[in-house]
Amino acid sequence: MGYLNMKRIKILVSIVALFILFQFYNFLKITINNAGLPQGKIVFGSSMHGNDDIYLMNINGSDLRKVIKYSILGPTFDAAVINLRPSFSHSGNLIVFESDRDSKDPRKKTIFNYKGKSVGWEYVSRPTEVYVMDIKDNSQNRLTYSSIGRGPVFFSPDDQNILYHTKCFFNDPFYQELKVVNVQGAKDTTLMKGWGIFRLARFSSDSQKVFFVHKGDLYTMDIYKSTLARLTHFNIRDIDFPNKEEGLLFVDNFALSPSGDKIVLAVKEKNALQFIFYSMNTDGSDIKQINRLDNPDQRGYLGYITEMKYSPDGEKVVFIGHFKARPLYLLDENGDLNLIRNLTEAGSRIENIEDDRFVFTPDSKQILLVAAFSYRLTDNFFVWVKSIGYGVLNNLKYFLTRRISGPYDNKYLCIINIRTGDLKRIVRFPVASNFGRDFIHWEK
Repeated sequence: MGYLNMKRIKILVSIVALFILFQFYNFLKITINNAGLPQGKIVFGSSMHGNDDIYLMNINGSDLRKVIKYSILGPTFDAAVINLRPSFSHSGNLIVFESDRDSKDPRKKTIFNYKGKSVGWEYVSRPTEVYVMDIKDNSQNRLTYSSIGRGPVFFSPDDQNILYHTKCFFNDPFYQELKVVNVQGAKDTTLMKGWGIFRLARFSSDSQKVFFVHKGDLYTMDIYKSTLARLTHFNIRDIDFPNKEEGLLFVDNFALSPSGDKIVLAVKEKNALQFIFYSMNTDGSDIKQINRLDNPDQRGYLGYITEMKYSPDGEKVVFIGHFKARPLYLLDENGDLNLIRNLTEAGSRIENIEDDRFVFTPDSKQILLVAAFSYRLTDNFFVWVKSIGYGVLNNLKYFLTRRISGPYDNKYLCIINIRTGDLKRIVRFPVASNFGRDFIHWEK
C-alpha cells in the first residue's frame, strides 16, 4: 500500500473518529443539561436549509425534523416561499403558521449600496396568510384570504378558533383589525378595529371570549354573541393614545388566571417610571391595588412590560420588563413583588430575548425562553460536523455564510428557576430561527 493511500486512510479515520467523539460529547451534554427536564416538543421556523421551513424537535434538542416545507421556488418562480412563527394547538396535534405560498405578488429585491457599491440584498416580504397543519397526516389548510399581512397567530384553549390580526391597513402600521377564524376556515370574524389592539389580545380560559387593550383600557368580547364589555376606566378622556397625554393612566399589560376568574393588571402612570399592579375579577368587579414598581432602571419613556403570565398552578405571575437589563419579576399570590434576575445584565452574554416571550414548565417552578447570546468562536466548534447529516454542500454554505454572523444567530433555549434565578442553556437553535407564541407543547 502506497504512502499516499495510507495517508488518505489516516485522514478518513481521523474524520470518523472526530465525528464519533462529537456525537458522544453531544450525547453527554444533552444528558447532563436536561436531567429532570419535562418531556416536550418545540416548533420553530428556520432557513437553515435555504428556505423558510418549519421544524419540530424535542426539548433536549434531539429528533430534529422538518414538518412543513415548500418548493424552493414560490408561486411566481422568483423567490423561496416563507413559513413563519408556528404555534402548537393546546392538544399538540395541530400547528398554526403564516405563509406567503399562495401570494401572487412578486417579491421585490432590495439592494443595499455603500459608497456606490452593492453590499448586499434582501427580499421585501409579501403578505402572508394563516394556515393550519395536522401533525399526524401533514395535511395543510389555508384559513384566511385577506392578503393584507398579519402578526403572530395562536389557538383558543379548545383548539376550535385562531386569533390573529391584519395590519398596515390604509398604510397605517398602528391600525389593526382583531379577527378570529375557526380551524376549518369557514367563519372569519372581525372582533374589533383600532390602533394597537392586538399586542395583548388573548382568549379566556373557556374559549368563549377575547380580552384585549383598546385606548388604554381592558375590554372583553364574546366571540359568539359579539357583545363588547369595557372592564376598566383608566382612560377617562377616551383618546387613542393615553400614554402620550399628561395625567392619564393606561393598561400596559395583563395576565389571566388559569381558572378564568381573576386578572392581574399592570397599569402605567403618567410618570414613565412607575407601574401599579391591580387584581380584579374577569367581569371588572372587585378591582384593588396589590403592589407597585417604582423607578425601574429603564430606557426612558420606552419602558413597558412585554410579557405577563399566570403560572399553571394559578399562584403567581411572572413578567419581563422592557427596561435596561430586561428584568424578570415574580408577583406572588400575596402581592409580593420580587426580582428573579436581570436577563441582559453585564456578564450574562445575553444580547436579546426572543420577543420577550416565555413558557412555564407544567410544575410552575421554571420558565423557558429563547435568548440570543453574544458570539464566541467556541460556540461554533463542531457545528459543521453535526450538519453533515443534512447534506454536505448546503450546510457547508450555511456554516460559512450564516453561522458566523453575530449574536442573533446564536440563539439558545434556556430554562430559569423562578425562585433562585438560576439560568441554564439547554439547546442551540439553527440559523434564523423564529417562533410563535405557543412554541412549546408539554407531553402528558
